[in-house]
Amino acid sequence: MDNQHRELEIDDDWLVKTSRRLVRILALRPRGLVRFVLVVGAAALLGWSLGGSRVLPAVGGAAVGVVVLGLIYSWSARRIRAAMYEFGFRPGRFVRADYDDTGFVISTDVVSRRREYADIRRVEVRDRWVRLRTTDRLTVVLPRDLMPDDRLDRMRAMARSRPISRGSMISVESSKSRRFGRDHERPGSGG
Repeated sequence: MDNQHRELEIDDDWLVKTSRRLVRILALRPRGLVRFVLVVGAAALLGWSLGGSRVLPAVGGAAVGVVVLGLIYSWSARRIRAAMYEFGFRPGRFVRADYDDTGFVISTDVVSRRREYADIRRVEVRDRWVRLRTTDRLTVVLPRDLMPDDRLDRMRAMARSRPISRGSMISVESSKSRRFGRDHERPGSGG
């Protein structure tokens, strides 16, 4: 494979849509869905109990819970947009993607980050966005325009071939594990 370079000019529309997409990703994680159910359920229960065990106050309480969560997610999108500004994602500037045989670099005028294809655990394409989940549990969301088809196919193939790990700290083949930067003997390894 040869090296490839892509660039995308950032505008206000791109920033707003990207921050909303990131909030949606965070909200639809299991933890975000549990938060949604708990807040709306608690608000409905509060409405039910204050309204004399009637349905209408419970529905009103649930509606208040939904509005509160909507405001929280809107505030989160603004915070994400502010963080994106800090990393150089500003209108009129460019985000660049450089691909080689082993990985890619995403860069702006302020920051540059490299990711290896081997570190990609999951690849998801939705609308005009590519969501990458890395082995260190980082979520990277990129515009589809920055991702060449052949590199996307390569990441998908590598992600499919990766064995699923649930974060085990101890390797079956090894009698030692790397935890907190030091070697520790496995219990019963005799070493």
